[in-house]
Amino acid sequence: MSIGPLQNHASPNPTQGKIHILVVDDQSTPRRILQRMLESSGYSVTPAVSGMGALHLIDDHDYTLVLLDFIMPGMNGMEVLEKIRAQYSQTELPVIMVSMHSDSDEIFKALSIGANDYIIKPFDFKILMARINIQIYLKHKEEALRAKEQQLTMIIENAPIGMWLCDQSGKTLQVNHAACEMLGFSEEELLLRNYAQFTLTHPDELEDSKHHLEMLLSGRIDHYDLEKRYLHKNGHYIWVHVSVILLQDNEGRPNLLIKQAQDITQHKIATEMLSRHKQELEELVQIRTQNLLKSNNDLVQEIAERKRAEDILKKRELQLLEAQQISHMGFWERDRSTGQVFWSDEIYSILGLDKEHFQPQPGAFDAFIHPDDKELTLQMAFATMNEGAPFNHQYRIIKPNGEVRKIHGRIKMLPDPDGQPRRFIGTIIDITEASRMSEELSFQESHDLLTRLVNRKVFEELIRDSLTLRRLISEDFEHIVVFLGIDQLKVINDTYGHIAGDELICQLSQNLRKRLRKQDSLARLAGNRFGILMENCTLQEAHRVLENIRQSMGDFNFIWMEKQFNTTISIGVVPIRDYNSDIIEILAKADLACGAAKEAGGDRILVHTEDDETVGLRHEEMLWVERIEYAMRENRMCLYYQPIVGIRPDIREQHYEILIRMADENGTMISPSTFLPAAERYNLSSRIDRWVISSTLEWLEKYSTRVEEDFCWGINLSGQSLADENLLGFVIRELDKYNIPPRHIYFEITETAAIANLKNAVRFITAMRGHGVRFALDDFGSGLSSFAYLKNLPVDFLKIDGIFVRGIVHNDTDYAMVKAINDVGKAMGKQTIAEFVEDFAIIEKLREIGVDFAQGYGICRPMPLAEFFQQN
Repeated sequence: MSIGPLQNHASPNPTQGKIHILVVDDQSTPRRILQRMLESSGYSVTPAVSGMGALHLIDDHDYTLVLLDFIMPGMNGMEVLEKIRAQYSQTELPVIMVSMHSDSDEIFKALSIGANDYIIKPFDFKILMARINIQIYLKHKEEALRAKEQQLTMIIENAPIGMWLCDQSGKTLQVNHAACEMLGFSEEELLLRNYAQFTLTHPDELEDSKHHLEMLLSGRIDHYDLEKRYLHKNGHYIWVHVSVILLQDNEGRPNLLIKQAQDITQHKIATEMLSRHKQELEELVQIRTQNLLKSNNDLVQEIAERKRAEDILKKRELQLLEAQQISHMGFWERDRSTGQVFWSDEIYSILGLDKEHFQPQPGAFDAFIHPDDKELTLQMAFATMNEGAPFNHQYRIIKPNGEVRKIHGRIKMLPDPDGQPRRFIGTIIDITEASRMSEELSFQESHDLLTRLVNRKVFEELIRDSLTLRRLISEDFEHIVVFLGIDQLKVINDTYGHIAGDELICQLSQNLRKRLRKQDSLARLAGNRFGILMENCTLQEAHRVLENIRQSMGDFNFIWMEKQFNTTISIGVVPIRDYNSDIIEILAKADLACGAAKEAGGDRILVHTEDDETVGLRHEEMLWVERIEYAMRENRMCLYYQPIVGIRPDIREQHYEILIRMADENGTMISPSTFLPAAERYNLSSRIDRWVISSTLEWLEKYSTRVEEDFCWGINLSGQSLADENLLGFVIRELDKYNIPPRHIYFEITETAAIANLKNAVRFITAMRGHGVRFALDDFGSGLSSFAYLKNLPVDFLKIDGIFVRGIVHNDTDYAMVKAINDVGKAMGKQTIAEFVEDFAIIEKLREIGVDFAQGYGICRPMPLAEFFQQN
């Protein structure tokens, strides 16, 4: 049984516009009732009368949810469910079973196979809608979770240090390339290892690692840092600095572990080398001193031995210095009993000091600690020097030139034989760049990099948090959400480039900050759009503040390349008085109001009201833009053609005009007059034109052996394409790519578009004609100055506006107009094409006048290009 195309129903709620439900029921009455009820709620519904038909529809289309009848002839609902689950999970395609029976065994079997829910006929429609909304909500939450997981995956994979992502049981979910390179294992080998089992950890650090992990998972700490040894695949151990962070879910429960590991083997080697070399030197000096006391006769030899030992020490100290420089680690030592202090060269380098003019003293380093970090840092250092507590701390320093750097410091106390603190050794590493990179990544996720304002994501969170607070305290309130756009931004971008436009945006953001209330939140949303959240603000107060901002633009002088611009703004306002308001809908309304203010001439404030016809029309057009975007993404744009026949005996060429249609989600073709105006308004026309050009040339190449030599193909270009300076190069590349002779192609441009973009049109036409492509001037005669502009447009064909062609049989004026256009065109060496030819009588009049070609429903209606060879 075939089902005809469904009527498209526009959803009253923008958030439901994407929800497509497949209703599977062999009984027509309940199926139609259910379809009507769902469509009245704003859903897009596709019916299926059998299980096999439903599976075919699921293969060809994307559905949000399936309502599946249990009992059907042929393939029953349980069999259909099994086949759906073989291909889609419960979150990818939720299925709600519908049955007249309440058998618990039957329900259990359906749920065990993979049904998301089960509802008994006759059902309460409100309950059904609630269950549908629950499944859709769960699906959307799952999709949002996957998006966040992808963001986390990208951050981990591109990190310059080794990173692992594990669940709370220790199972490794992801490991990046840096970790694999550091340990020598492949990604697959590391994914098989459980972090909680510490299979790569050196046995000496095993208990300490398990203790820290237990404390982290129990909530006693939120992160920990360790220095430990990891087993390399080659069999040796490397020293690493490990940082582990525990992430929690929305309920505060432990969720994921992020582990970072940095190879510090060289640092460890350098520290151990220093200790070993000093010990060797002390032992050597002691031995030589004893020998000296024992025998004066060996004095010369002892001096020589000591000299040799000193040379060894210097050599090894140089080696240590090189190791410290490689790792950018500074080493220091202080003897409490003598007051002597030693700093390595790398400390001088980190602090920006001249070693020859600065002598370190006890406490000298304290002067460089940032005032905000000094108290805590000195407290921790004091605890180390007096109690032996570990010092492993990050803090900031200020160099003599005022530069602030972030460092990671460690201190160890070395007691004397009585256990009293005597010597202290420590290291510092400059981690400014690594820390800055981490902070910048966090900042980029939440801010607009041009203006440094919060971005749309944070702006939405601010609104959501504010409404949540109002819900909790249950008090009356009024918030205002504002969208603000710069009216002249496109002109400045097109004239002086985006650098000028970016500077204008930055200056305007600074001006807005000064004029808003302290408690107002300002965000850069996208392009020329700013968002403002005015909490606890009446509409009257908001209008006063915004009117002050609008009027201040008269004093806001934007100057670029010594030229001053007068700028105005369009402001859309939406009041919020209900804490259950939908945030997406609020933002859409504010955007619509802002756009409507600009359409009305700009430099004004427009408050959104539900009965505003201008905003309503713009909302409808914006919905069409979304549908166009989806159609292009889902390859639902289609090429049609209409013949243009020669009506004079000497005409040998056969012309075909390429047209475009758009199929809706159900396959029904939509007329271009329905969606092209929205595409023109929202700057999609050029993109559509490029798709038509590429698709037409690709089709011609595919059927090049079947297309006649005297066939010519006319492709329409919009005004936006004529204004696109990159279109010329694109067309030339496409012609070369598909190896199509340019003589077979001509572009149709409307008289209105050509005149509006006259300079670009003449440049484009002249360049393309130089490559052999021809041009037709469409709708000629509709403008008041058609003949005046004709001499400036080097076109090959004139398409006479159908407004005159229709009436030439009975209207002498129309006949005279067509004859005049034809005569002028012939005098200028152009061929003429009459549009809207509806019958044979019109063709006879056109022959009498001497018109070359005719096009219209009287000859042939537009047909799919895919059927060209069946029809011709």
